[in-house]
Amino acid sequence: MPPARLLVSLSLLALACSRSAVPSGESQKAEAMPPSAPTDGPPSPTVDGAAPDVASTDAASPDTTAASCVDALRALAAGDYRGWRGLPVGCTIADADRALGAAGPEQTGFPGGSPTRYRTYPASAGAPAGLQVYDVDGAVTLIIAHDAVPADKIDAMLGSPEAKQPSRMPGFKTMWIWASRGLTLHRDDSSGAVAWLYAYAPMTVDAFRASWLAKVEIHRTRVR
Repeated sequence: MPPARLLVSLSLLALACSRSAVPSGESQKAEAMPPSAPTDGPPSPTVDGAAPDVASTDAASPDTTAASCVDALRALAAGDYRGWRGLPVGCTIADADRALGAAGPEQTGFPGGSPTRYRTYPASAGAPAGLQVYDVDGAVTLIIAHDAVPADKIDAMLGSPEAKQPSRMPGFKTMWIWASRGLTLHRDDSSGAVAWLYAYAPMTVDAFRASWLAKVEIHRTRVR
């Protein structure tokens, strides 16, 4: 029998490096903390419970929205989370191109089980493996970074998390959740390093826990 090959497969992300984080149906025991500014509202078509900022949607012009998205993505790529308040309303893949440069080829991942296009942008100080930007019909819906590097101490940039719960990623890791800011960090329990960063539309902690974002994991499959 030929030697077995170990693949790290992503049913959530079809990453070029053959790693992925996919949802599982098991429940998790979570440690709740008071949310700093929970956002309630109608669900996003991609992430259940995501709540767009209605006031900013009504008031912002297309130029203002584009500038907000470009600035937010550049800060995220630099590892600066201070001003991150979730994916800006109206953020498009064209804005990502302006903010992050030329992306790699289109690929397909499966966030929440749905096939979704994504592209990986060039490495940056805060995302050495590049930012993976997902979009639906040109609208950015999700950003993922592997081995993200914060520009400063996380507590200094974000304060205490709104909730924590065990991560399903390999090794001993914990999810630090700022749902109202649309940000979750899977941190190593020993070093505190950020193994995975998920950026999404703001939502409540309860909505986060009910979504696939709370259940992402990596499966290892032996292929013969």
